[in-house]
Formats: sequence, C-alpha cells, structure tokens
Amino acid sequence: MLLSLGLLFGTSASSQADTGYYTTAQATAGQAVFNQICSICHGQHLEGKVGPALSGQQFLSVSQFQKLTADYLYKFMSKQMPANAPGSLSKTQYLDVLAYILQVNGYPAGPQRLTANDRTLNQIKIEPTGKSQGGSGAKEEAQ
Repeated sequence: MLLSLGLLFGTSASSQADTGYYTTAQATAGQAVFNQICSICHGQHLEGKVGPALSGQQFLSVSQFQKLTADYLYKFMSKQMPANAPGSLSKTQYLDVLAYILQVNGYPAGPQRLTANDRTLNQIKIEPTGKSQGGSGAKEEAQ
C-alpha cells in the first residue's frame, strides 16, 4: 500500500536530486530574464543590492532557518516580483528564474523542466547542506 502511494504521488526529494530539478536550458532562459529584470535590485550575480541576495551562504542559511522551499520562492516571486510590476512575468518566466536561482546555488540540472507543481516544489528545500537533495544539492562556499 505505501509503495503504491509513493508511486501515485511521484518522486521523493532524494530521487529528484538524482535526476535534477530543472533543465539547463530552463536555467539559461531564467538567467536572461534575471539579468534583464531582476538584477537591477538583486545584483548581476544574485549578491543583493536594493533587494536581498539570492545566492551564497547567507541566503541559503537564512532560507534554511526560515524553512523556505522552492514552492515558497515561486509563489512569492510570481505574486510580488518585480517590485515595480508584481506578477507581470509569465508563469514560464518565473519558473525559469527560479531554475536559475537553484542553479546558482548548486542544485543539479536534469532532463525535466521545473514545473509549478506544489508537491514537487515543496520538496525542494532551500538550504546550504543539500540534505533534502540527497546529499548532492546546494554547494558549500569556500570559507
């Protein structure tokens, strides 16, 4: 019974890490959108400017403390970003930007596009250790 429920509801976060979370093409498209629209506030390298950093150890540690998931980031971005025109990007553009943020923070790419599936996005924990990514997620930055 439990096995069939697991098959019914899809992959776990650990097995998702084995195959990746988004496609490289999706992250590349997200980088283009980010550079054009988001970098004004968040910096060219996601380091933060007027808006908060979206990469690096501090971002990942704060995200872990707040128990943030990719689902939270997607919903926040799609409802409140960009600050001067909230919700103005397409669903695809928001997902592409999220894929780019994941890529920059060391989450692996794979063969399937990141989708707005709440269950899948909720399994992607934003944290520095990569625990929820089966040990192959976000990279530790050199100190």
